[in-house]
Amino acid sequence: MNRSGDVLPSIMRRFGVSTAQLAVVCDTLDLPPGKCRLRRKGSSAGHRGLASVIDRLGTDVFLRFYLGVGRPTDAERAEVVDYVLSPPRADEVALIAACIEKTVVAVHRLLVDSVDSVLAWYNSPPHE
Repeated sequence: MNRSGDVLPSIMRRFGVSTAQLAVVCDTLDLPPGKCRLRRKGSSAGHRGLASVIDRLGTDVFLRFYLGVGRPTDAERAEVVDYVLSPPRADEVALIAACIEKTVVAVHRLLVDSVDSVLAWYNSPPHE
């Protein structure tokens, strides 16, 4: 996963996809479990997979879906790699699943709606 960008240029050439058409989905420690965010561009913020994509594409301008997984608690004292590769805690499963479902809907919406419309919908707080 840390070298996700290595394969992108050949896949994008093969299917005639530009960076303007690219959407990357990744986890992030910087959001709590179940919180999701969509951005048009930005740095890797230390995410090695995103750093690889940015490096191989030569740009940081592409859509990226961030799915929050939170950080290990002091009590867990897990290494970050072990934490993100471990199953979520029982109380986080439904939150993360909802974020994944919302992301699937957003990807489908990108096929018919404007990026601005999808950004506004995806990044809005849930309505209850």
